Amino acid sequence: MPGLDGVAEAAFTLMRPVLAVTDEVVAAAFGLQVDKLGANDRIQLATCLVNGIPNILTADRGFDDAPGVRRIDPADLPEVRTHLARA
Repeated sequence: MPGLDGVAEAAFTLMRPVLAVTDEVVAAAFGLQVDKLGANDRIQLATCLVNGIPNILTADRGFDDAPGVRRIDPADLPEVRTHLARA
């Protein structure tokens, strides 16, 4: 697509390190008590919890009630910028 050259690489640079889905993460995902999250979201949440990641950048409001993480909405550009400035 025109204008998207380098976008995937830039996203990888911003989002790394890429974390593995380990046995510990899967076991933690099974133990989560979250009604609004499906299997993939539970894996994402468990990955955050196991790795001590306090924030998750997602538009999915199902994470609003997730224990142990704070959802940052990507549409909230001031909050995203503030968070990135701290990183």
